[in-house]
Amino acid sequence: MLNTERFSERKFHGIMLAILAAFFLLGYILPLGLRDMMRPDEFRYGEIPREMIARGDWTTPLLVGVRYFEKPALGYQWTALSMEIFGENAFAVRLPSALSVGLAALLIYWLCGAKSRDRWLAPLASALYMSFALVFGVGTFAVLDSQLSMALTWCIGSYYLACEAEKIPRKLMWLAVAGLAAGAAFLFKGFLAFAVPVVVIAPYLIWQKQFMKFLTTPWLPLVLAVGVALPWSLAIWKAEPEFWNYFFIEEHIKRFTSGTYDRSPEPFWFFIPVLLGGIMPGGLLWLGAWKGVCKEWLKEPLVRFCICWSVMPFILFSISSCKVGTYILPCFPPLAILTAWAFIRALKKNQDKVQKFLRIIDLSLGWILMAGGILCGAFLIVWRLKLAAKWPLFDPESMLPLTAALLLSVFGAVCYWCQKLEIKLQLCILLGGFITVCGWGAPVILSNATNPQKMPEKTLRRFYQEWEITDNDVVAVDRGAATATAWILKRDDLPVVGRYGEFQYGFTKFPEEYSLRYYEIDDIERLLKDSGDKRVFFVNIRSIKKNAFPKDWKVKRTKSEQGITIVELDK
Repeated sequence: MLNTERFSERKFHGIMLAILAAFFLLGYILPLGLRDMMRPDEFRYGEIPREMIARGDWTTPLLVGVRYFEKPALGYQWTALSMEIFGENAFAVRLPSALSVGLAALLIYWLCGAKSRDRWLAPLASALYMSFALVFGVGTFAVLDSQLSMALTWCIGSYYLACEAEKIPRKLMWLAVAGLAAGAAFLFKGFLAFAVPVVVIAPYLIWQKQFMKFLTTPWLPLVLAVGVALPWSLAIWKAEPEFWNYFFIEEHIKRFTSGTYDRSPEPFWFFIPVLLGGIMPGGLLWLGAWKGVCKEWLKEPLVRFCICWSVMPFILFSISSCKVGTYILPCFPPLAILTAWAFIRALKKNQDKVQKFLRIIDLSLGWILMAGGILCGAFLIVWRLKLAAKWPLFDPESMLPLTAALLLSVFGAVCYWCQKLEIKLQLCILLGGFITVCGWGAPVILSNATNPQKMPEKTLRRFYQEWEITDNDVVAVDRGAATATAWILKRDDLPVVGRYGEFQYGFTKFPEEYSLRYYEIDDIERLLKDSGDKRVFFVNIRSIKKNAFPKDWKVKRTKSEQGITIVELDK
């Protein structure tokens, strides 16, 4: 039995950080490249950095060669740097999101370790954060929400540490970190970098009656934030003077007050089910943690700060008309801290009952998962052996589900063994095991075989190889196939046919410049004329219940598979 209570504080935190880092590596990092990329987001956030590298221009975001001004450049630049190191692949595209979760968890650990009398708050809060379903889902997916949440976590958390610091140098250090993080957040997603910290910090200072800090603390962070954001902001203004007008009006004012080209306004309560589902499985601790909520608990400065940190951004995002589930991700770090803190307080009152309850869970999960993992593994081996002539047993396609089955069995054994450990250590290990199993189970569940329309890379590569498509051919695309095709063929000259989609700003604002890049669905003759004597192909990804192209088109040949269609047009 591992008795962590006898370790010194430094050794204890070293052990817990090593355990958390191991689970982060096993669950977040190592499985990143095992899944195919998913459209449209992952191909978009891979293709923009790929084009930055190809052009040698890391200032202006272009998507398939068309101006794309929805976000500033830092998120794309980070991904481009990852691709320069690890290559143009799914692992490199997703790595910045995963690293952002680790960096946010590190700040949570630091914040709790510095400002709590209970040594277990830091590891439990960090483990809870990494195990939250929404954090895990976004953190292993190529979007910019995880990066924004990380930067805001460092900004807001550092400001709190500055407020609580007793020595001036330490206070200035944390204020500087807050400013640098705010500047990075701005370069990830824009003016939320300032709005979110303000709606958190202002209510907290009022609650604490620390009114003088309104006058003394904002200036250093503000100066440094502007200093971080200014160089790229001036560079993009010089390169593309229209950027700031579009970015501020369309991507901030209109998104907040109305819908956008692809999203309608959502009701105020939209984020409530997202939050309740997103905090699972760690949210189940509130079944007992609510007993730890009391007046004394609410007097703690960090608890008050985390309440403001979780509630006020949630209200801000709920007021906005344009809502996406990932928007409330910045609310999850304080929720992890509050959950861990309330549970630890409740545990002190009812430790025997909680211990018995967890022992039942450990035993039940242990036997179920061990048996399930062994049975799944045996079934996969027998099934593969029967098909060995067609599919070798030990190839990547068979090893992935076998590995997931093995991890399921190991997790079951860990659950069974955990009953002997201290309760809070049990929870950290169980949450880490959950992360690991999800990390390796996701590639088994999400694949080209189970969802070819959303994960079309293998199918499209096979189509393009079979039809021997080269750089001399014209490959026109529907908006749904644009980014995936550009990523696979490494081309940024694909004509788009049909609806504008995410290319709306570029095509409508600069119609003459992109006249050879956009064609109405009934204007296919112009496309054929503009292509000269080159072969012309059209690629579409849409529901199999809809026609992939108009019936009056003249085609030489066509190939369709589960909603993915390629057509060679006849001139």
